[in-house]
Amino acid sequence: RALAFKPKAVVLKLIINFSTHRMSTSLRHEIDELKKRRKKAQNENDLLEEAKICNQLGGLSSQCGDHQQALQYHQYELSLSEAVGDRLGAAVAHRRVGECECELGNYESALSHQEEHLRVAEELGDQTEVQRALTTLGRTYLHQADRGKGDETDQLLRKAGTAFLKSLDVCDKLVRAVPEREVLSMRSRSYLNLGLVYEIRGDYKSAREFMQKALGIVKELGDTDTVFRCHLDLGSLRLKENHPSEAVSCFHEALAVLKKKPNPQQMADTLREMAKAYLLLSDFEAAKDCLKKVCRCAQNVLGEGETVGYSLRAVCKVMKYRKEVEEVGMDRVNDRLQLLEKLGDLCCNLGAYPSAIHYYEQQLSLAEAHGAEPEALSKVYYSLASTHTDCKHFSEAMTYHERELKLWERRPLELCSTWSNIARLHEAAGRDKSEVQKAYHTAIQCAKEVNSPEDLVPLVVQPLIVWNSGAIPWT
Repeated sequence: RALAFKPKAVVLKLIINFSTHRMSTSLRHEIDELKKRRKKAQNENDLLEEAKICNQLGGLSSQCGDHQQALQYHQYELSLSEAVGDRLGAAVAHRRVGECECELGNYESALSHQEEHLRVAEELGDQTEVQRALTTLGRTYLHQADRGKGDETDQLLRKAGTAFLKSLDVCDKLVRAVPEREVLSMRSRSYLNLGLVYEIRGDYKSAREFMQKALGIVKELGDTDTVFRCHLDLGSLRLKENHPSEAVSCFHEALAVLKKKPNPQQMADTLREMAKAYLLLSDFEAAKDCLKKVCRCAQNVLGEGETVGYSLRAVCKVMKYRKEVEEVGMDRVNDRLQLLEKLGDLCCNLGAYPSAIHYYEQQLSLAEAHGAEPEALSKVYYSLASTHTDCKHFSEAMTYHERELKLWERRPLELCSTWSNIARLHEAAGRDKSEVQKAYHTAIQCAKEVNSPEDLVPLVVQPLIVWNSGAIPWT
């Protein structure tokens, strides 16, 4: 770790991406049977039947996480539906193509297809498809917003919220036209989606209320798919609210639903979130068990490149080093310091921030007790400041940066680095722009005393370019 600059600790997201294209025997059998039926439909030139089969094959491919394959099937479905003049079938295919494009991150294409679905549904006067179209459009805006920044995110969230509210209005029109259960199911999904909008906005209280409202409806209906989503999304929300124990309970509820209706992709998603919760609880044994189960789910999940193995190895290393710290003699100070630093770094990379802070604090106490050099102390101060920043403990982070400043009273390069880090802390904390500018200005004053300008590029110049859009206030 460089003393002067350390990138913000990145939470390993434990995203399940597997290179293997294996799947469960039952799922493979179902797909094989559909392929045989498709071949038969092709031989009989039954385009409408082939379109229906492509719809089913696309759905199963999406269930396995192979959205690229699903996209191809739904594109075939679209072409076939258009060839036989099935406008509603083509509209539905547009929706399914759009959903796949959204999963692949091709949002412009996704919205184009989904808007066509809405246009045709409105022309045909099919309110059920209009409701689905609005919901799908809202979900795509939501996906975009989750990956957007600043004003772009706000605009996308407004569009998503508007689409979901319109979908609720359509539900009112459907009360006498379709079975009550179907209307309630539609309404519950719209409530759940509105909860996700508020979650991204940071209004967790409103998000939780909408999600619980959705859960209350679907529990009565026995809609297992939406019940699962409610429990999973509520668990993820409780994680963001820093209530990992409650999150674990939600994930257990989600897994209980999956026992009734197994889905390998959903199983992997739930276990990965549960592992994150256990890591926040410093329960590495339970996190390891979750990750092992995710590895077993690999047989049924498709994707690109395995990453969960790294997380599992990291957790195993944490457990190994914890044991070594307990066993190493108190007289072997350097060995203990190294182990504690490794533990802190590993926990930080895994997102187990409470444990990371615990080990860095132990490292600092040991280093101070044995008169460590300023360089060694500064590394620990920075690790603690960075980790507290990741946890949004901004006042604690500032305390450690201030301790760094005291170490470097006559070291301009190190002072420059620390003030630059303080500026980024102010940014992360949402402080007034003048405070950020003042910290950068102090860093620049320190920089003027440095004899090697090239050393300043990663410390001050690059962060300033990002923050000030290229206009660097050198005076």
